[in-house]
Amino acid sequence: MERYRSAAEIVRREIPLNPETRFLDVGCGNGIMKFFFDDVEGTWHGIEAWAERVACCEKLGYKVAEINIESTAFPYPDGSFDTVFASHVIEHLNDPTRAIRECARVLKPGGLLFSGNTHQTALLCRAYQLVASFCTKKIERNAECFLGPLLAPPCGPGGLIGSCNPLEAC
Repeated sequence: MERYRSAAEIVRREIPLNPETRFLDVGCGNGIMKFFFDDVEGTWHGIEAWAERVACCEKLGYKVAEINIESTAFPYPDGSFDTVFASHVIEHLNDPTRAIRECARVLKPGGLLFSGNTHQTALLCRAYQLVASFCTKKIERNAECFLGPLLAPPCGPGGLIGSCNPLEAC
């Protein structure tokens, strides 16, 4: 739960929250992220492939697109969302780069993208490098709580593919 709490803390500090705030929860699952914003009147959208999870999130107030992100573009225009969450989704995909590009595409300029992943180091390093290429804003290091606190040592100098900390690359 720490990754959700820390992401919510960063969003509350970095994004103006009001009824027009738009969130996208990719792989929204059971809608856990939304519970950390119960007091915010923004609009929640989700992307989910499992029908029972779609129903659960719709009951929580999400507007859910039931699509397979491996083969379908996100059904939103460019720059649609203030914040995009992808918690424990990217590591399950055959083509994580495609999904990260879609997340970046639908993110508003200056918006925040959060990706929480298991500790699959090589995948995380590739994902972080791609995310870093879209960065326009530096967020302090506590963002790594959501991104994976064990990433830095194996990816640092002499690691698998060199430094891949997007928080330093932004």
